[in-house]
Amino acid sequence: MIYLFISKSYSNHNMDIVLNIIEVLPESIGKLTSLKDLILGKNFINTLPESIGNMSSLKNLDIGENPIKKLPDSILNLKKLETLFMKGLDKEFSVVNLLLKQKKVSILK
Repeated sequence: MIYLFISKSYSNHNMDIVLNIIEVLPESIGKLTSLKDLILGKNFINTLPESIGNMSSLKNLDIGENPIKKLPDSILNLKKLETLFMKGLDKEFSVVNLLLKQKKVSILK
């Protein structure tokens, strides 16, 4: 299993980890509260940690082309989220429907 390590000193506003064979995102990813763009496409991630809802500055989240089976309800806490990229995800997630009802979020498949 391949894990991603998040450093406490990470201060960029963009994190692009496309094609990195990542399987598990650590709970510590939620500590990246200044991150605006999180690009996780084309990995092997099957779930997102609940702590992702703590990423208060997140505007763009790309989870496309991952074998994601479940999205955490905490994704509803992402008040600044503008775009959720879900390319290649055929599964319907109830939390996505709630996002669409709650605010202006573009869902791109």
